[in-house]
Amino acid sequence: PPTMLISVRTTLSPGNTVAPTSITPTALVPTLVSITPRTDICNSSSTDQGHHGSFFWVETTHDTTLTVECPLQLMFGELRYASRHCAAVTRAQGGAAAVIVAEWKEVDVGNCPSSITIQLEILSRIFHDARDPPAILNAANMLANLTSSTDDLISVDVDFASVAILNIVSAVSGANSFDQSIGRIIADSILAAIDNLLMVPSSAISAETGYRVASAMEILVTFLEVGVGAPLERQRANIGFLVNCPASANDPERFRVLSSQFSLSQVSTPAAESNAAAAIDLPAEAISNATTLLQPSNTSLCALAQTQYIVYRTHSLFQDSTLAANTSVASLIVAAQVGRTALRQLRNPVTLAFDLSFIPEPSINDELDCVAWNFSQNNGRGAWSGDGCNVVTSSTLARRAVCRCNHLTNFAVLLSRRPAAVQSVAEEAVQYVSIVGCSITMVLLMAAGIIIVSVKTLREKKHNQ
Repeated sequence: PPTMLISVRTTLSPGNTVAPTSITPTALVPTLVSITPRTDICNSSSTDQGHHGSFFWVETTHDTTLTVECPLQLMFGELRYASRHCAAVTRAQGGAAAVIVAEWKEVDVGNCPSSITIQLEILSRIFHDARDPPAILNAANMLANLTSSTDDLISVDVDFASVAILNIVSAVSGANSFDQSIGRIIADSILAAIDNLLMVPSSAISAETGYRVASAMEILVTFLEVGVGAPLERQRANIGFLVNCPASANDPERFRVLSSQFSLSQVSTPAAESNAAAAIDLPAEAISNATTLLQPSNTSLCALAQTQYIVYRTHSLFQDSTLAANTSVASLIVAAQVGRTALRQLRNPVTLAFDLSFIPEPSINDELDCVAWNFSQNNGRGAWSGDGCNVVTSSTLARRAVCRCNHLTNFAVLLSRRPAAVQSVAEEAVQYVSIVGCSITMVLLMAAGIIIVSVKTLREKKHNQ
């Protein structure tokens, strides 16, 4: 190796120096250091959760669950959190012994609000001015678009949407006058939004949400104006409506729900004989009563007594927590109203007919009830009630039910399924009486037979003597 000359100066004693020294350095041998990455930790990472935003997860050891604040938060209420678990996973190493490694699992966004939730919350807190139809129209269009991603909607989204729907239709309905061309576009957007909500699982729709949306639908159809002979019909996958101006207050009206369309006629087959999915025969009394109750001067029949029909093909909005476990809605839900009046105690009842062909495995033990939705029952959450309605004919085997009710609201048929082995006390009593009666009859017949044979034998013996 080369020789290096190094001069070293010391201060051991003043004035003295140490002579230069020649040293030969040793050769430097490089050393390789092997660094083994840790397998017991999940490295820090970021995840993009779409509408819920981006989340950052710090490094952590396995068998640990991290909780972080949601990047998006509601305007009011407590903070919301998401979580992610770092799991211990056993992995084989070829011929070597298996090792345990850490691995991130999927992010659980929990109840984190999404960007859709934030926008729906904002819409739900807007109280609209009826003097600004374009702003209301814009809100209705936004509502339809935001709710179109039905797979992403959670219960809080549905709740905010229901409030926004009710706010919009209430603002339009409360206006002294409203541009009907804009009103119809708003109605289309609101109907689309409601149809979207009816596509989410019913578990995401609370009783309060159902109350708001059903109430909004009743308000919605009242502010739409039509002329004689020009009914307005709108249909979506799960909901539809028809608004009509009757030509006369003295004629009944018959509404039919066919497989793909609605039908309105004053000369069609009575509801009891109709084969429609649902049918309503509205008596003339309902129309004439509305004109009598609200008859100001110079007001047309159309303004007073428009007939309005709503059809729900799902019962998600009408969740009755008081129903027994074996009872459910077995028909379409149809509503009828005249103008803005609440008609009750009609002398001539409304006749309704429902097709029940989609009931699986109908049984003679099934019970059917004609019911109407009462918004005030069940502590204001609503419930089905048989008050004012009665069954005319019903049979799950015949796949049809005919009802009569003395008021106007939302109607349906309830199905109560009973096992064949479960019978009422009355049925058991009838069966017991039948068995006893048959037994007595058999005994009497046998006794009569014996007497007849005995008499015949005695006569023969007497004749031979």
